[in-house]
Amino acid sequence: MRKVGVSLIGGIDIPKEEQIRIIHDCGYDCFFSGYYDDEPIYEWKELGQKIGIEFETVHLPFKTADGLTANDLWEDTLSGETYFEIIKKQIDGCSKAEIPIGVMHVSCDSKGPEPGKIGIDRFKKLCDYSEKKKVKLAFENLELPEHLYKVMDIIGDFHGFCWDCGHNLCYTPEIDMSEKFGDKIICTHIHDNLGVRQPGNISWMDDLHLLPFDGSLDWEWYGRRIKEIGYKGPLTMELQYKYKNMPLESFFKTAFERIQKIKAFTE
Repeated sequence: MRKVGVSLIGGIDIPKEEQIRIIHDCGYDCFFSGYYDDEPIYEWKELGQKIGIEFETVHLPFKTADGLTANDLWEDTLSGETYFEIIKKQIDGCSKAEIPIGVMHVSCDSKGPEPGKIGIDRFKKLCDYSEKKKVKLAFENLELPEHLYKVMDIIGDFHGFCWDCGHNLCYTPEIDMSEKFGDKIICTHIHDNLGVRQPGNISWMDDLHLLPFDGSLDWEWYGRRIKEIGYKGPLTMELQYKYKNMPLESFFKTAFERIQKIKAFTE
């Protein structure tokens, strides 16, 4: 039976522990969270085990409080080395908490440094380090496909790809990322948006993270692609709580109903 999951919601007053319980009670099999600083992922993992819900993945930092971003990994700078060490520290945390997958960005925003040797060497070192720690890295599709292509070429068999279908719709609609990396998918970020709203202008502002079926993504096509490529893992949503008139429990229940529809398209 295929599992379904959802992200914890940041920036709201409802504690993550309460969110985990709500998600469990709505019928989900798994959840994921951001792991950007010192979030108590070990405690969340224990809570999940206690009530019977899987902590599937974490999202590793793509931007720090000091303004460092994934773009720094491609630069021969102190910022690049600092960011590299931050990612290693978070990998250590995943290993300790036995979180099997860390989702990682390879760039940040619609402009970035050239995807050259310095960055490739760092990503290769992170892959080697993470494999020793028994944590898979799942590299996510974003605005700059060339950076992703370079990294995916060197990750080996242990690590994989996080297919973010919302990003595919609003950042690179001309590229079917599941066609390029379908055999490497180890987790999903599922959400909806309205596509590229200003042709020629690729912007993070189009990355709305809506509930499925509230945007323009063709979910029958998505389900068919999941089936065709043979991905058997969880269907996990990455949502933003933009439905302020909807109580959080109702939001998660509605999301659960939507992901069940998508799941049916994969069968």
